[in-house]
Amino acid sequence: MPNHVKSFVTMNVSGADRLLTLYLFRPIQRRLGAQRQFRIPILMYHSVSGQTAKGSHSYYELNTSTEVFDLHMSHLKQDGYRIIGLGEALDRVCGSNSENAVNGEKYVVLTFDDGFRNFHDHAYPILKKYGFGATVFLSTDYIERNRGIFEGRECMTWEEVRFLSDEGIVFGSHAVTHEPLISLEMNTVKMELMQSKERIESETGKPVEYFSYPYRYPEHDKEFIRRIESLLALAGYRAAVSTRIGTVKKGDGVYSLKRIPISTNDCSRMLAAKLEGAYDWLYRLQYLKKRSLFLYSLHGRRTSK
Repeated sequence: MPNHVKSFVTMNVSGADRLLTLYLFRPIQRRLGAQRQFRIPILMYHSVSGQTAKGSHSYYELNTSTEVFDLHMSHLKQDGYRIIGLGEALDRVCGSNSENAVNGEKYVVLTFDDGFRNFHDHAYPILKKYGFGATVFLSTDYIERNRGIFEGRECMTWEEVRFLSDEGIVFGSHAVTHEPLISLEMNTVKMELMQSKERIESETGKPVEYFSYPYRYPEHDKEFIRRIESLLALAGYRAAVSTRIGTVKKGDGVYSLKRIPISTNDCSRMLAAKLEGAYDWLYRLQYLKKRSLFLYSLHGRRTSK
């Protein structure tokens, strides 16, 4: 067995989340079996390269090595998953015919945030090898005629984006500047949504229907969410994906779709568990943390007055 395959099989994901996922929630999911609600996992990748953030917890690791990414795709192929786009996923889960979606097939959506050059150089050749498609979300300030840099990594050029678009890769918006939208005035948020969409459409000649929120999805601020969802609809987006952990099921809001974070730390068992929905439990902790931080900040503002 090649060394990189051994490392994929034996690699540990640090923390209690791995133990609880594999030894508590996955067995529960399997016992429920056919009684489970139909769900589709949307996998969230970022960078595909040898560059890692050493020492970070698996949840915050944004890189997947080329070898592990290849093995992830091989797992999907061998386990019988059909790769579909966000549009088909919405039709199957949220559409009027969603009741007929459970037909024994297994579906998964592949998404990539940020538009790094290594998607073109490393991820796309592997996707092509397996016959898979994907959706890539671009922050347009960093996609240039020449090579842009974001978070210390090179981004794609518009020439590369157009090539991939012609090859069937779908592109969506990740805003213009990649700033946390909740930190901006609403007029600026509107600009971020509309200008990024328009730029990608003008460069590729194809409609942009999907948006990915930069940074954390600010679900704790209900008024902000109400306003940004109105802006997304006004700008012509069909749906938006977030960093909320979980698989997509009927009844979920189309402008706050959950995703499953994937990185180089995900061994074959962990990837399989995440695909099955056994990682979805972590969303509750994720939400509680956001809510606690939000309430703490409100308390701090009140006591400082």
